[in-house]
Parts: sequence; structure tokens; C-alpha cells
Amino acid sequence: LLAAGCGSSEEDALSEVTFDSYFASSASDYNPAYSLEELADQSTVATRATLVDVEHGRLFAVADEEPVLDPDKPVPAGIHAHVNLVFEIADDTRYYVQVYRPYDSSVDQIRSIMPIGSSSVIYLQPQKDPIVDGEGRWFNVREDGNEWYFTTPQGWILDHPEKGIVLPRENTEEWAARFGIPASSTLDDWLPIETP
Repeated sequence: LLAAGCGSSEEDALSEVTFDSYFASSASDYNPAYSLEELADQSTVATRATLVDVEHGRLFAVADEEPVLDPDKPVPAGIHAHVNLVFEIADDTRYYVQVYRPYDSSVDQIRSIMPIGSSSVIYLQPQKDPIVDGEGRWFNVREDGNEWYFTTPQGWILDHPEKGIVLPRENTEEWAARFGIPASSTLDDWLPIETP
């Protein structure tokens, strides 16, 4: 499920990023769920939430010390960078959900194109990737362990202020039809009857 930004030379310029172009550049190989109940069964968390922030996330690199990234330059070659989408639920619990950061974008750019304050339904699994790997290691790992993935790209349903209900990382109409969800859906239609 991990989709990471590719490395680049530091001479490259940051690209313009839009909501659509950001997700169009994302690709994942995954086993889809064919019902909301199946998606919930695969998830540790299935809940309504509000997107409250975007912040610097994990880095994966072959290095002894954490690479220092210039926020105004592309991610150097050999480093896979991520951002955390920060979601908050009704009881103020926060979930830090890891998504890829394209090599030619900054965290501020990604934050600027995300509809902060918008409601979502999120299906999550905990991030369990080891800190050390034979070919490299993770840096900027949250010490509290509060790191998550969307269970599949189907696991984020967003009520976008301009686009309406969308699955930013998947074909919304296709999956609404497969899940038996009406075209005039609300976020509540995207929650299973029983949530984990």
C-alpha cells in the first residue's frame, strides 16, 4: 500500500500542486474491499473525522542520521518522504495518517491544497513498518506510535467543499456503485452499520 515520492536532484524546482494533480500522481497496488463491511473488517478504525492539518511525516533513507530537508527544495534522490494528514474525531482524538509526498512538492504546498476543516470518513490500519530495514531506515517517526495508513485507497471518503463526496485516491463513482451507495450520498452512507 505504501506509495512514496521519488527522489530527485536538488537543482529541480518545486512544481505547482493542485488537489487533483496531487492524487493523480499517486499509485498503489492493493487488494480492494468490495463492501463497506469488508473494508471495516480490515480496519482498526472506521469513523467520521475532520481534517485539521498536514504536517511533515516519515522519511525513509539510507543514512546514519536523519536527512535535513529544505522545505523550499525538492526531496533529494534516495529519500522517500511522506506527510501526515491529521484527522480529529468528536472526542478530540487525533490520527496521523501517512501519505506520500511527491519529490517536487513541499509540505506547505500540500497543506495549501487540502480542504482543512472538511469532514471525512476514514478507515485506518496502524503503521507497523519497522524502524530499521536492511537497505535503509525510517526517520521522523512519531514517538507516541500514533501513525496510520488508510486501509486501502478506498479508506478516505472526503466531503470536499467544492467537489462534494469524493474518494481522493480512487474512482468515487465506481466504488459508490460497487458499495451500493446512492449518487446523492452523505458521509453517513460511507460508514458501515457496525464500526470497529
